[in-house]
Order: sequence, then structure tokens, then C-alpha cells
Amino acid sequence: MAPNQPHHDLQELPEKDCLKLFAQTVFVDDEDRDANPNLQEIGEKIVRKCKGNPLSVRSVGGILCGERHPEKWEKILESSLWELLQKDSEDIVPSLWLSYLYLPSEIKPCFTYCSIFPKDYPFQKEEVVRQWMAVGFLKNEAGKLGITMEEIGKQYFEELISRSLFQRSKEIVYFGESFIMHDLVHDLAMKVSGEFSLCLEGEKNLRDLSCKTRYLSCNMKIQDGKILEGLSKAKRLHSFVGLRESGGDMLKVLEKLAMEGLCLRVLSLSSLFPPYVIPPYIMKAFPDSIGDLKHLRYLNLSGTGVEKLPDLVGTLYNLQTLLLSTCANLTQLPSNMGRLINLRQIDTTYSRLKEMPLHMCNLTKLQTLTDFVVGKRGSSIRDLGALHDLNGELRILGLQNVDDVLKGNLEDKKNLSKLVLKWEDQTDDSRDTRKEKTVLDALQPHANLKELLVYDYGGTSFPDWLGDSLFSKIEMMHLGGCQNCLFLPSLGRLPSLKELKMRGFHKLETIDDGFYGNDSPFKSLEVLHFSDMPEWKKWLFIEVPRLKELWLEGCPKLVAGLPNCNSLTTLRIYSCPKLEFPGNIRYESLENLTIQKFEALKSIPLDYFPKLRELTLWYCQNFESFSFAGEPPLVLESFDLRSLPKFVSFPEGGLPAPSLKAFCIKECENLRSLPQQMRRLLPSLNYLEVTNCGEIESWPEGGLPSNLESLLIWRCKKLAARVMHWDLQTVTPCLRRFTIDGCGEELLDSFPPEGLLPTSLTSLEICNFRRLKTLNIQAFQHLKELSVYSCDELQCLGEESLPNSLVTLFIRSCPSLERRYRKETGEGWHKISHIPHVIIGGGY
Repeated sequence: MAPNQPHHDLQELPEKDCLKLFAQTVFVDDEDRDANPNLQEIGEKIVRKCKGNPLSVRSVGGILCGERHPEKWEKILESSLWELLQKDSEDIVPSLWLSYLYLPSEIKPCFTYCSIFPKDYPFQKEEVVRQWMAVGFLKNEAGKLGITMEEIGKQYFEELISRSLFQRSKEIVYFGESFIMHDLVHDLAMKVSGEFSLCLEGEKNLRDLSCKTRYLSCNMKIQDGKILEGLSKAKRLHSFVGLRESGGDMLKVLEKLAMEGLCLRVLSLSSLFPPYVIPPYIMKAFPDSIGDLKHLRYLNLSGTGVEKLPDLVGTLYNLQTLLLSTCANLTQLPSNMGRLINLRQIDTTYSRLKEMPLHMCNLTKLQTLTDFVVGKRGSSIRDLGALHDLNGELRILGLQNVDDVLKGNLEDKKNLSKLVLKWEDQTDDSRDTRKEKTVLDALQPHANLKELLVYDYGGTSFPDWLGDSLFSKIEMMHLGGCQNCLFLPSLGRLPSLKELKMRGFHKLETIDDGFYGNDSPFKSLEVLHFSDMPEWKKWLFIEVPRLKELWLEGCPKLVAGLPNCNSLTTLRIYSCPKLEFPGNIRYESLENLTIQKFEALKSIPLDYFPKLRELTLWYCQNFESFSFAGEPPLVLESFDLRSLPKFVSFPEGGLPAPSLKAFCIKECENLRSLPQQMRRLLPSLNYLEVTNCGEIESWPEGGLPSNLESLLIWRCKKLAARVMHWDLQTVTPCLRRFTIDGCGEELLDSFPPEGLLPTSLTSLEICNFRRLKTLNIQAFQHLKELSVYSCDELQCLGEESLPNSLVTLFIRSCPSLERRYRKETGEGWHKISHIPHVIIGGGY
């Protein structure tokens, strides 16, 4: 715990809650629990031994999950380990010890290995499993059971989750779900691993490096030679993993490991760590000494900026995993990659390979190959034919270079779940459309495929297999940039298809019954997008029973009424000027409506959308009005209007929307007033923004809603002119954020006027008050952010009265203030230098 930080002593969880948690962990459901009354009594006694600790309850419950023999339960209850462990190791919860001791012996080293991660560090399943495999924790006997080592590792991982030794992390990551170990569990892993595992987090534990260290992570800046000296001691190191705080000269570390780490199995220098911000180091060069690491099985250089791998990487014959994702400068792999016959994983996602090296067909153990780039000199697509065990996702790029596709054998790859096929984006007329159709026809995948994406295909039609009901497992299909296509496949025949997105069909004019394929098409379809289809004119729509989301974007010639689809919850219309909407259709289920650049739209009857929660209406040049009968109240939660030049007023009597939270009105230059009775009809409103609405002069009668927390008024000259009469301190006592633009008028000498704002304000932004000379903000003792822009005559901020709570100060386009508070040299700098974040200068 950081010093001087407040802490809270957590109370024990009540016994009834512990029993409920235990039952949820151990039994499948209530019926399973009630069928085993004899176990319930034993379980109650076990729960009491956990002393109200929910982690203990879950971990011991994980031991007994699925176990229905009372003898096993009694054994846990009567184990002497409860008392012995409590005496011998007061810092480790006994139930956690039990959970570890009852782990299968083959899983124990996998658990202790993860002690190399710092506390609260999020790790991902696939990466950990690959490292377990590299250090030899996943025995090759897996093949005898008909499953791979990776699958065995995932089973081990799930077992550790079920015992609450691993927990799902709440941290958002870009590359999938992540996990952490609870601090108490991490303490257990550290204790069990002893001297064999170490995480370097500072110079203090550098001295702990020794010849016994096998598994090492580095979470500290590498700024001098001390870590290199420490690495000299760890001559039997099996794993070196650089973590998010690593940095400095990683090249020297790599060279040292190449000299000293002759036993090394795992080497990870990736900079792609949560939260995936700017990489801590960029390593473009790569030493030839990497070839000395003959035992290396796992190499991760993702995000490091490496430009080229030396051919000596092709001599690492034990290598199983090679990770090079987000290496934006990497354009080629070593020419002798075909020698690495033990490779199981190659990940080059978001790298820029131009082609694959020759002899990729030799890598017959490959499980993961994210990208296969067809070049003019490297491996041809025939090499894919020998890679029978590929699973997960495969992207085949550069298909314009294919000469002989008949031996790609994608039909044999039953474990592929996602396939991306991409040609080069070519806009000229030199494309051989027949050849491209032949290529796509020959790339028919196995029927187990779940996701298919085809980009920049140049044929005029698609092969029949794309709409074949044989592909009963396809759930997602994207077709993009197919500019020559005149006809669509019968995609309605795909029974499991849930998401279909089509973009860039520049020559397609009609979607007719051939698209649907039968009388009851798209049985599972929920998401349907059409975009950038400039010649599309006719649409025969057949009811899609489960459709929830429909997007129509960039279809300027489409003449059609929208379908009456009772299941639709989200509708987006963008630049479809000839579309008929809303017509006389009531959209009973619609919850989210977005309309942009729809010149034909003049009015929206809100009564037609009884469940609408989010409404966005932008750039509709002819829109004039909303209509509403008044009952029942609207369920709107978000209302966003922008650039509606003919929109003059809201419905008479106001908008009864008791759930509305966010209301934005921008660039409605002829709008004369806000909705009437806002204070009464919009009681939940907490965010209001009014921008570039020059004809609005005042707030509606009764004032603004009392729960308003954020108010932004920008370039509304007539409204800003009455700012001294707003009395927000009384009307909006909950206000926390306030932004006001004075529009360059000579409105006030001093801001804010007395009584204008509540003292609870935390953010204040003031802009473009030409005559403003003083700020009076001493009353705002909770203010955290102050921004002042374009106030030419403002000489100072009244430094003595600045609240101590201030964390951020912005000053821009205020010449006098910028001179006074210039960093280090301004006469007033020392009076604001204590503020943590100060940004001064720059145009606005």
C-alpha cells in the first residue's frame, strides 16, 4: 500500500453469504445442492473454517467442485493442515494452501511460474500457456490423448480459474481477456516458488538473482550495468520476460542473455503490455548472437520496432512460438524460416510483411499462422496445403499474386474459425475478373468456418460456395471493396449468419430475391450493414425475423421505403437522400436512431418510436420539426442535434422525457428556444450542451433541471449576453462542470457574477470575454480544473485566491496571462508552479 493512503479494514463476510458463495462454487444449481443434503452439513463446517474470507470460500470450494463423495469432503474438513498451516505460515490463508496442495501435480509448476508477474499485473491465457509449453510444463504426451499441448495448457488454466487462483481482470486490454492473481494468491505463489522465480522491480531485489533463478521478469528501467551484472549470476535462467515498466537499453540485455543465458527457453521483449500506451522501448537492431540461444522455444518481439530478423533466427531449431505482432517496420521474415520445423505459433498481426519466405510448407506443426502474404518470389499459396493443423484465424493477403491456387487445401483445415481473404486494392481496369473468381472459388474453406472476410475482390460475381447452406456454422461475414461485383451470392441460405456487412460495391444496382435464396432467409441474422454503394437503386426486402441492427450509408440512388421490421433496435441512415423514412411505419422496438445527411427528411413523429432511447440527428439541411402527441412520456436517454438550419422550435408544451440524461444542440442557427418546461419534464438531465445557436436568448420558463451536472454554452451570443441573470447557484445546485463562451462581447469586467455558480463546481472553462479583467474563484474550494481562453485584458488569476484543490490549469490565447505565468521566467510562475498540470500557450 502506498504511504499516507487511506485504508479500510474489511469486515468478515456474514456466514449466510459465505454459504451461498460456497454453494455457487461447488454445486451446478439449486437442484444439485438439494440432491446432496449430506454434503451441505459438511460444507457448513468447512465454510466456518474460512472465517468469513470470500477468497478462502471460493478456493476451497474449487477443490470440491464436482466432487460428490462425502469422504473427500470429510478429508478436507478434518485435515490437520488447517491448524498446522495457520501456525507455520500466518501470512498465507490456510484454505489457499489447501487449494494449492490439492492441485494435480502437473498443474503446480504452472501456478508457481506465474509468480514472475507483479501483483495486479494482467496476463493473458494464450501467452501464459505458450510460456508453460516452452519451459516444459506441458508434456508432449498430449498427442496420445488426441489433443494438443496448447489445449492441455488451457485445461490447466481453467482449473486454476475454477479454484480461484486466477481471476478475470477488470482491466480493458486490446488483445483479449486478461487475468490476475489476488494479492494473497500471489503471496502463496511467491512462497512456493522460492528462489526459482523472481520479478525485478527495483535495485533492492537485484541481489536476489542467483544461480538458482530459473524464471525471471523485469519490471524496472534498465539504466545502468547493475542488471547486467545480476544476469551474470543467473547462468541457468530458463525465462526472461520484460514487462510494462521495462525500458532503457534492452539491446544490451539481449546481448547479455545471448552470452550467459545458454539455457534460456523463454525470451519476451514485447512492448505490448496493458494498457498498450506508447512503447517503453523501441529496439530496431537485433544481434546475431540470438543464434546462440539453441534451447529457445518462445520469442516475443511484438511492438518493439524491429526492422529485420537475422537469418540466424532460422537456426533456433527448438523454437515453438514466434510473436511479431505490431512490428510496423518489419517487412520480411528470415529467409531460412523453413528450417524451424518445431514452430507451432507465428503471429505477425499488424506487421507489414511483403511476402512469406520459401519452404513454409516444412512447418507442419504450425497451429497458429496469423498472416500468409503471397508475394512474387516467396512461398506460394501451395505451401499452405501442407499446414494441416492450422486453427483460429488465418489472413491470406496479396491474392493478386496467386498463380496456382489449386493446392491450398483450405477445405482440409477443419480447425480454422476465421478466414480473411484480401487482394490489393486496385482501381484500374487491368484486373482479370475471371482469374480472381477462379482464385476465390479454389479457396473454399472447411464447413466449420465461423467468420469470413473478403476484401478488394475484383470478380463480377461470387462463387456458389459463399451462399451454400453447407456452411451452417458461419456467424459473421464481411464483404468489402468488391467494386466490380454485379451480383450477390445467396447469403440468406446461411442458417447461422448473425452479422453481415457489405461495403464498397460500386457497380451493384439491385438486391433481389437471389440474395435471399429461399422463402425464409437469414434465420439468425441480427446485424446488417450496407455502405458506400453509389449505384444501388432497388432493394427487394424480405422479412428478416431477428434483425436488430440496420445501417444504410452512402447509398445516394437507393429509392425505397425502410422495411417494417418489428425486431429492429438500432437504425443508422447516412447520406441516403432518396430513402423514404419514416413513412407510416411505427418502429415499436427501435432504441437507437442515427440519421445524418438525409436531405429528404423534414419531420420526425416521435410517437412512432415508443422505445427510442438514443436519437442522433446531424446535417439534415431540410429538417424542420419534431411532432409529439404528449403521451405516453418519451423514454429518451440521449438526444443529439447538429447542423439543422431549418429547425426552429421544439413541440409546443415541451418534451416529456423523464429519463433523458444527455442533451446536445449544435449549429441550429435558427432555433429560437429550448424545449419548454425543461425543469419539470427533464428531471434526470445531467448534461446540456448548446453550441452555435445564435437565436436562443434565454432559458425556458422555470429554469434548467435541478440535477444538471455539466453545462456547456458555446458561441451563443444572445444567450451569453444574459449570463449575469442565470442564477445557476440556486437553480442547478448539483452543477460540477461549467463552460461559457462570451463570443467576444464586452459583457463582464469580473467573472463569475455573484451567485451565478454553485460553490461545488469542479471544472470551469471561460473563453472569449473581451473586457474581462478579474476572476473571483476563491469560493470554489472544490475546483480541480480551470481553463481560460482568449481573454485579452485579463492580467492575472488572483493567485492568492486560487483554491488548493486545483489540479489542472489551461491558459491559451491570453497574452497578458501567458507572459505572467511563463514557466520559470514569468513573474507569477512561482505562484502557480505547485499546480500539478499547467499548460500555457498555443492557439485556440
